[in-house]
Amino acid sequence: MKHISVLYISKQLIQALRILRIKEKIQVTISIIILLVGIAGGVATPLLLREIINSISGKTLLTVPTILLFLLISYSISWMIYQVSSTISWVILQNSINKIASHICKKTFSHVLEFDYMSFIRKDTKKSIVAIENAFHYLPSIFSNIMIYALPALIDMVLALIVFLYLYGIFYSTLLIFLFAIFLFCMWFSFIFVQNIDAAYRDKSESLNSYITRTFYNFEIVKIFGTEKYESDKVGEMLTRLENVSRRRFFILDGIQVIQTVACGI
Repeated sequence: MKHISVLYISKQLIQALRILRIKEKIQVTISIIILLVGIAGGVATPLLLREIINSISGKTLLTVPTILLFLLISYSISWMIYQVSSTISWVILQNSINKIASHICKKTFSHVLEFDYMSFIRKDTKKSIVAIENAFHYLPSIFSNIMIYALPALIDMVLALIVFLYLYGIFYSTLLIFLFAIFLFCMWFSFIFVQNIDAAYRDKSESLNSYITRTFYNFEIVKIFGTEKYESDKVGEMLTRLENVSRRRFFILDGIQVIQTVACGI
């Protein structure tokens, strides 16, 4: 919709963050803290593993069984925290994210009602309805991708760079910077690619919903002219196109997570 810009949505998002109740703001704060703890666990895990290997091989003085047992327990706890922190953080955030999505949907609906009559009838009403409905479904996905996957991965890479610079010197740090640059490029490329495939998916979905709505609205005309088979075949073609786009969309979204995991693992 022409009058509902990205700037308008961003403004409503900021307002939604402000109207959260104290309980929800506390939930957001706790979620961020858990994410940070998980990131710290991710950085500490390889360092603890390094100390364990050095202890077993006798390269350090930490060969006392009690200390070695402590390192093993610390490593297990650190790895566990790193693995579960994102999921726990997302579960805590769900309530606040739904509140924000509801606020944006309501404000967008009120904004559409403020259009003058001629502007409104020139637009596809069904697309307006689908756009408002999609806001509630896509906003949690956006928050999930940014806060649970992309942002922690970036912080992981920066902290890993600092640790490598301290432990292994400039050569390995330069190598890590090179890998970090590749990771950022892949993320940027993936983000642009996902935007395009998401836009195509929304367009196909909205077109299908609009066509079905218009067909049912003109049900009497369909019966008079006997175009049932034509309408059915048309919807079948649109469903096939939507299916192909949906398959590509989910393949790309899952592939991005794999790329991020591989890059962080390297």
